[in-house]
Amino acid sequence: MTAARDLAAGRADAMGQLVTGMRDYFEAVIRPQWPAVTASFGADLDMRTRCLATGGVAAMLNGLHPSVRFDGSVLTITDYPGDRDLHLEGRGMVLVPSFFKRRTRPLTLIDPQLPPVLVYPVDRSAGMLAARQTEALSALLGRSRAAILELCAVGGSTTSIAAQLSQSPSTISEHLSVLRNAGLVASDRRGNAMLHRLRPLGTAMLEGQAPGGTAG
Repeated sequence: MTAARDLAAGRADAMGQLVTGMRDYFEAVIRPQWPAVTASFGADLDMRTRCLATGGVAAMLNGLHPSVRFDGSVLTITDYPGDRDLHLEGRGMVLVPSFFKRRTRPLTLIDPQLPPVLVYPVDRSAGMLAARQTEALSALLGRSRAAILELCAVGGSTTSIAAQLSQSPSTISEHLSVLRNAGLVASDRRGNAMLHRLRPLGTAMLEGQAPGGTAG
């Protein structure tokens, strides 16, 4: 109770303890799951994007969860805890995927000053497969080089990759040299920066495919 009162009072030492505890919890519990979490988000985004492109908004919303029904004008969540109506009145709605919200119906987060939020559970299956591929890649290349290869998929400089992985630019440069010599990464100088991107072989390896495009 004392800790809760200190937090409510906004005491700096209490906030510091909370932040430290959250970081420790992340390292002990969340960090080991992080490859699966990020892979699930990526797979979910790809799936929702394809669904939107092929079936429109209705198909995308109706595919969020079995409890969700969208008839073109009204979105309904069956068996929602509490009976309420929310009118967008020209506002958008933010869709937020949740990795840890398993098998439960979507929930809304409502702030009158902000767009309404709908939190829904992601489909973990595609993400777990991608995570297993990441682990296999790490076993083959080492965790640092596998992580660098993933970052090169979206492109970046030596400095930016080093910052994201909390390593020195010289260390990242050495790893990139190995990946480049293996034909996985291409590097181009732009001004004072060296930018890196995947070569076709690197893309195939990252996606768990043979160079011809067949999954291995």
